[in-house]
Amino acid sequence: AFILFFLSIWGGILAFVAFWVVLFFGISPRIIAAFFRKLNRENLNYNEKIEFLMSHPHNNARIKRSLEYKPSDDFKTLPFDLDWNNIKEGL
Repeated sequence: AFILFFLSIWGGILAFVAFWVVLFFGISPRIIAAFFRKLNRENLNYNEKIEFLMSHPHNNARIKRSLEYKPSDDFKTLPFDLDWNNIKEGL
């Protein structure tokens, strides 16, 4: 049980750091939310009821967190072109 708890906490920390990294590179929180919505539409998620067992937050939690975050007034969004077909071919 301790290992699962540790992995859950560690995953949350890594997700928090990853969120700040994408902001550093100018990716809008709204784009992050759109990305996780796309994963949900493609059924690339897991049951929210088992989130406590996972090392990363559920996509819906990430969407909520992204939409709640308000970047500073001087935040500049950089272009983020995502070719979903190219990504799928690479998998």
